[in-house]
Amino acid sequence: MSQIKDFANLTINLSATPPSQASFGVGILMVDTNDVPVDKRYIITDKTSHENDLATDSAALSWTTTLWGQTPNPAIAYIGRWVSAATSYYLVCPDAVTDVADWVAETNTGLFNIDDGTNDEDITTDFTSVTTMVEIAAAITVGYAASTNFTGYVCSIDALGRLIHTGITPGAASDSFIISAPASGTDLSSDAFMGASFGQAGLDIETLGAAANAVLELDNTPFVFAERGATIAQQVAFATSMNAKDKLTLLVVSDTDAKDAAKVTDSGYQINALGYQKVHVEYTEWGSTQNPDASIIGEIIPQTEATINFAMWSLAGVSESGKGADGVTVKTITAGEKIALEAKGYDFLAKPSTVTHFVNGLASGGNEMRVMFGKLYCEAKTDEEIYGYIVANKVVTFSDSDILAIKGIIEFWLNVMVTRKVLEAGYILTMPLAADFTAAQKATHVMDLDDLTDAETQRAVNKVNASLSWSV
Repeated sequence: MSQIKDFANLTINLSATPPSQASFGVGILMVDTNDVPVDKRYIITDKTSHENDLATDSAALSWTTTLWGQTPNPAIAYIGRWVSAATSYYLVCPDAVTDVADWVAETNTGLFNIDDGTNDEDITTDFTSVTTMVEIAAAITVGYAASTNFTGYVCSIDALGRLIHTGITPGAASDSFIISAPASGTDLSSDAFMGASFGQAGLDIETLGAAANAVLELDNTPFVFAERGATIAQQVAFATSMNAKDKLTLLVVSDTDAKDAAKVTDSGYQINALGYQKVHVEYTEWGSTQNPDASIIGEIIPQTEATINFAMWSLAGVSESGKGADGVTVKTITAGEKIALEAKGYDFLAKPSTVTHFVNGLASGGNEMRVMFGKLYCEAKTDEEIYGYIVANKVVTFSDSDILAIKGIIEFWLNVMVTRKVLEAGYILTMPLAADFTAAQKATHVMDLDDLTDAETQRAVNKVNASLSWSV
């Protein structure tokens, strides 16, 4: 009997899709926080729920508070998990019963068995007088502390309300364990209490770039990546990783070496020397108490793409970058320090009158972040529309009609870039005609277009290369 493959064969190749228009206003903070379980890698929050989603006094909550303190502000934000300290293996009970009365009814008769492959022991618990699931988890932790082989193990409630049992050995090589019924007594491991469980392997320390990749493998939506508190080497490596993507990156630096012209080891100096055009490095002496990166994402990114300069825009919830010795007084950065900061590619906050704003809005490499934002946006939209044209027309040939249709798409988005002042008016776009292609070229079903246009902006001259290729 013949098979279908004897007559026809279909191969579908997957390729990374450009971000959709909706995603261009979405920011993500990469931070090591228990607010984001490592088995999830990110959470999505919004203005109405972020205070409940994130721990009080956490860096993530401080960041989102600044984000939604702007006017206008984005619809959503992501918080991404960066494993800056190795995590231990943990067991998740996602469907644990939340009726505290059921737990209270089982005091010293409630047990469960834990087995790590070496030790096997029943854990005794006491839920007398507990009133919340947090107290339930604390009582289980007390049971661990009283055990022979599992002292140091911890039970807690994570940000998603799940019951979590955590081991004590950090890193990917950490021992796994399982929870099951005890030899006798009330079985707390059953569905009536802990419900079904699954294990999450321990993780070794990872780079920020690896953490961002882990998020993007699950969800390509976030467009602007922000980071706080990493070392100089970590920030430079992160900038290198992210500059290779169609994303923007915001880094906050509080290292006072930044304003010393003689110092050449700070993050901004190194990133600027590498000429990264999609990385904005912001200097502030306020450490983690202020979030200028969140101010940018909160107020500027949601605006109509590429129309707003990152500089000279009123920001809320932030002060001038300088801070007095008392840690409270706002201090103006001196003229010499400003020169040093700008020479190293930093942007910083000033308040010359009543408005706090960034000074230049430039990427480390010298171009306006507004221009880089508009460039990436228009590239993505051009790609999407060309792809849509090919899909709608099933077969795209090297006919003049198809070439002109593609040209029309490119011209439309180049004109958008002109309207939004990313490109200068008067650019030249040349497209070949069908007669310009040889039979051999047509046989490849691939056409390449290279068009160089100039864009002169307020502070920099940007070379924008528009290129196109397609295959059918």
